[in-house]
Amino acid sequence: MRERKKVSISIPNSSISTSLNPTQSIIIRLANSLSKFVKDKLFFHFYLDNLFVYWKSAQALKERGIAVTETVRKGVTGYSPQLLQLKKMNRALEWGALQASVIEGVACWLWQDANAVINTFIFF
Repeated sequence: MRERKKVSISIPNSSISTSLNPTQSIIIRLANSLSKFVKDKLFFHFYLDNLFVYWKSAQALKERGIAVTETVRKGVTGYSPQLLQLKKMNRALEWGALQASVIEGVACWLWQDANAVINTFIFF
């Protein structure tokens, strides 16, 4: 069986770095494989639902010239305390309500559906 490789990412102009788990690493490896097309001025936007990456990977995709929209797993760290508290409460807001914050240039928001859903978005 082939060994799954972890990928490490760093946020430019900060001391933030992290290792991604093998599933999260797939997204960065895919982005790296598209780099020749990005250099040729092709545009990519990844839509990641239920893959559960997080704002650091969104920032890493931005650095590679790829936009991303993604859902966020319950229990994740590094998001605004307000969004995390609302996610923990799960049904604190009326349906359709939004709360948002920006972390290192990544838009993060919580949308109240039947359950609270945190998403991230990066576009440039």
